[in-house]
Amino acid sequence: MPIRTVRYEDLIADTATGIRELAEWLEMPEFNPETAARDSTISTSSLWQVRQPVYTRSIGRWRAYAPHVPELMQFSSAT
Repeated sequence: MPIRTVRYEDLIADTATGIRELAEWLEMPEFNPETAARDSTISTSSLWQVRQPVYTRSIGRWRAYAPHVPELMQFSSAT
């Protein structure tokens, strides 16, 4: 089974492109974020969460845990 790696930093830098590329890779219909937002109805308690901007404050936060989880350092060259 193929695996697609999506870097969080890349996804939040250009969310529409990242989602569009992922949808294409999954062989889903073309993604249009404006249409998706307009055509979607959310009727759960996550409605507030969905309306929040893309969360960017955690970029690089993993580095604080690197001394405790040395395996994280294998990702340092990619960020």
